[in-house]
Amino acid sequence: MSGPEPATPNAPGPRQPWTLLLLAILPIAALVFLVIFALDPSGSKKPDSLKDWVEHFHKGNAAQREEAVQAVTDRIGPRALLDGKAYRKPDFNEVGDRAVPLLLEIIGKKHKDAQVRYHAIGILSTMDAPLTKDAVPALTKALDDEDSSVQRIAASVLGTIGADSKASITGLVKMLRGKDANSRMHAFGNLRRMGPAPVPALVELLKDEPNKFVRTSAIMILEDIGPAAKEAIPQLRKTAESDPDEGVRDQARIAVKRIGG
Repeated sequence: MSGPEPATPNAPGPRQPWTLLLLAILPIAALVFLVIFALDPSGSKKPDSLKDWVEHFHKGNAAQREEAVQAVTDRIGPRALLDGKAYRKPDFNEVGDRAVPLLLEIIGKKHKDAQVRYHAIGILSTMDAPLTKDAVPALTKALDDEDSSVQRIAASVLGTIGADSKASITGLVKMLRGKDANSRMHAFGNLRRMGPAPVPALVELLKDEPNKFVRTSAIMILEDIGPAAKEAIPQLRKTAESDPDEGVRDQARIAVKRIGG
């Protein structure tokens, strides 16, 4: 007669309830973690307010700066305006001058949507924070924008800064020579406010500009500058004698008298 079979040493005993609960929870927890990590690999909360994004831009690494630029760009474009999610002037004024470098970065990157480029410059122009000449390079680049509305608003903002750098003058003279009449008017107004700085560029314009209205505009700017434009007198005399258009010749003679030649 055989006795009872010996117990198998490795046979698992009945599982405790807490073990079963843990096994059920672990897959769910892992899934939640993966979802959170996919949304934010850094494990940190993403900025949402403009102030948060500006701080992200100033304090972050290159990738975080780019992330901030893209996020704010998305919130000043036409789609954000339609969705009611756009950052507006009060948001930027609340942040103050710390928002200016981020806006200049957006302007300098020349977004494919002209409305975004326009809005970025427009926000910059209406902020309470005073603009400095640090804004000149990005705005000067915008003078060469293919969209005339972007050109015009960039010219207006440069005028408020009083930018008289060589690059700004070159850009404005190029606008003055352009085909868009409104852009030419903006360039004309801003060049008039620059004092004698644009005189050499305007003299060069008179030598080869085919459009009589543009030549007349250049002469009027030189005339407004007055005695400080004396270096333009030789070219003005030449224009007064040999320009093919009678009106341009007359304007050049008036300018010579007023400048004091």
